[in-house]
Amino acid sequence: MHITAASYAEVLKNIKATSTDSVASIFKKLTQPVPVDEIKIIDETAAKEAANKESENSKSFDWIQFAKRAGMTILFLILLMFLFPLITWIIFDTQARSAIPGNKKAFLINRALSFYLNQLGFKNKEKSPHENALSLDQQFGTNITTFSDLYQQIKYSKQEASETEKNSMQPFYKSTIKNIKEKISLSKRTVAFLNINRSFQFFKKIKIETNGT
Repeated sequence: MHITAASYAEVLKNIKATSTDSVASIFKKLTQPVPVDEIKIIDETAAKEAANKESENSKSFDWIQFAKRAGMTILFLILLMFLFPLITWIIFDTQARSAIPGNKKAFLINRALSFYLNQLGFKNKEKSPHENALSLDQQFGTNITTFSDLYQQIKYSKQEASETEKNSMQPFYKSTIKNIKEKISLSKRTVAFLNINRSFQFFKKIKIETNGT
């Protein structure tokens, strides 16, 4: 147990301690009896127990906060994983639409269109690009065959597309995406874009084709 006495008496304010004073000499300077205005009794054992309890509560709070943050991080990563196809599509689509007409734009349109169709479940099942494009045109009423033939020509000949071909790229891309959306309902497209396995298969196929060239 620790006892502390406090005094606010004016008489004690005039007592000065010098560097040569000892504890005993300071006590001799005090008026007797010493006026006391306040006494504090501190139970050291209780104080230690309170401090320990506060420390334990602090540690428990930290673990709870850590668990909450870890849970939020995991939920965010899961959400990000399921949004991966949509985020990828937005990036590919934006790049395809904003690119300057030319060979680079043809590549970006082909990539965006291939990813979009792949995500909707339309895969090139051992068909040539021309045959696959014909099949899609019959189903959606599009003109993918003409673009596909142009892209294959650009890809392997390395020649720059003509001005007429460049000017046809943007209208072709916009009308093709529009036609596909009209044929497939929003609900089906939404479910399809939650299928992350199709996205992984798309990039896996690209990697294999890149390594094979």
